[in-house]
Amino acid sequence: MRQPSSRRYTGIVIGLLVAGVGVAGVLFAAHSLSNNTTGNGNPTGTTNVIVAVNQIEAGQVIAPADVSPTAEDSGQIPKNALSNTGDAVGQYAAVVISPQQVLTSTLVVPNAVHSQLEPCHVAMAIPDQAVLGVGGYIQANDHINIIVDPSGSEANVGYVFQNIPVLRVGSIGHAAGSEPDLLVVDLPVAEAARMATYNEKGTTAVVLNYVLLPASAST
Repeated sequence: MRQPSSRRYTGIVIGLLVAGVGVAGVLFAAHSLSNNTTGNGNPTGTTNVIVAVNQIEAGQVIAPADVSPTAEDSGQIPKNALSNTGDAVGQYAAVVISPQQVLTSTLVVPNAVHSQLEPCHVAMAIPDQAVLGVGGYIQANDHINIIVDPSGSEANVGYVFQNIPVLRVGSIGHAAGSEPDLLVVDLPVAEAARMATYNEKGTTAVVLNYVLLPASAST
């Protein structure tokens, strides 16, 4: 019986090695792909957010066609970015929202406060927490001053917003007895736009404190 030549054995071994390298490459690629995506299929480092499809005017009711979900770089999205279209649709735009701008909880307000606004004013949600908002003692119908460090250098700290009416305390779905997460306030349109820049991620300005005014000062 004729025995296979050593050359044939060598060819078989090389073929097996090449096949093994190919399989290893496929497995490595699949592993790398799985490590570079999140559970919802987004690339690592991205977050699902809601962006404006069209320009939304201040005071406009946000319709389903006005917004769209997308994935953005997690390091670049604003604080309090909305992640579900249901959090925006049916709400009012507190300021003008530009196309492709990421919507945040400070840019939309519930329609329940619309009838309470002063002429040429808008309702705006601003972040709240115990250390920022007088330990949680700010209530609806109070008036507050807002201390801001405009440059972030502690050189020009002052009352940038004064005698601001508080319309609501806590967001939609805010659990009773829990720490408030935002205040809905009444601001002139231009002041609301300025407040929005202070609340955007990456700005040098720092909102330091909300100061509760005596009842006599707000009348």
